[in-house]
Amino acid sequence: MNIIIDYIPAQECKNKDVWYVCYKCGRCGRKFNEYGFMTDDGGTHPRDEEAEEDV
Repeated sequence: MNIIIDYIPAQECKNKDVWYVCYKCGRCGRKFNEYGFMTDDGGTHPRDEEAEEDV
């Protein structure tokens, strides 16, 4: 069984290519294991998608 785990990009995301799904590059401070599971959020906060739509 394969599972795909997607995360909302962090407010602290520094990857300008990211739009709706975290690329798991680690530039924001998040850490991921070899299976794509977040092992440490690095103190990041998920983006508030609803607030961005109002801008």
